[in-house]
Amino acid sequence: MGYRTKNLGVWSVNMKICPQCTSDSHERTSSTGLRVVGCIVLLFIPYGFFICWVPFVLPHKFLCNVCGYHGKEEELLNLDWRESEELKGQHRELHEKLQPVKDMWVQDTKQNSYKVIHGKGQYLLLKVLENNIVPYRIVGYDKDTDPKRIMIKDNLVENFNVTSSISKIIDKSNVQVNDFGKTILLDEEVTKFFSCNVEEFSQWLNEQAKVALLIDIEVLPNTERTIIEGKNGYSNKSTLFTNENEEEASDSKKYNDFHV
Repeated sequence: MGYRTKNLGVWSVNMKICPQCTSDSHERTSSTGLRVVGCIVLLFIPYGFFICWVPFVLPHKFLCNVCGYHGKEEELLNLDWRESEELKGQHRELHEKLQPVKDMWVQDTKQNSYKVIHGKGQYLLLKVLENNIVPYRIVGYDKDTDPKRIMIKDNLVENFNVTSSISKIIDKSNVQVNDFGKTILLDEEVTKFFSCNVEEFSQWLNEQAKVALLIDIEVLPNTERTIIEGKNGYSNKSTLFTNENEEEASDSKKYNDFHV
């Protein structure tokens, strides 16, 4: 989402991006029509003529279509064309780093299984849980460490879910892979997921030689911005992905983000 301005006869593109995930895919959620209605209503109350302008000075709000952040439009970061090109270059660099492991399965030291996929314009890490498959947004990849490290965040809108459920109680009998999930998971992977527990699924991946490499998973705080170097680099407060913070990171996604 951007707009053009003319400065000294030169056209340049300005981009407004989400302050949380740096995506330019966002939409205004506050209605101008409601402000007009509010103004008209105020005209019919005593002395309303003097305050009928108030609805028009209230800040507009936006909703990010990637991370789901909802805030005031004044929070959006306004990039000029140079910063915009720099941001695009950093996204391209991340995509180039992840390209060799795209559509591959990886495991951490606890033998938790993940699949690296690219869908809907985002690189995602799918984590296999006992009764669900949960997506995370990949924001960094360090291939020079041993083992290699993938940095993720769990703030994603439900549009990125790969499963849906007919009940708030997440159980395999209530869960099904949705249309998006069918485009990024193979039929044999889906069949195996529903026919065994998570340990057996990880063992099956190893037996089928589907595990490409061993990795560390690092969960970054959703409040920390990433990607734009010099303004908001990676946080030092990130934590390794353990069983304890796994439940914290995915509870809202497991119990609140599912719709048939």
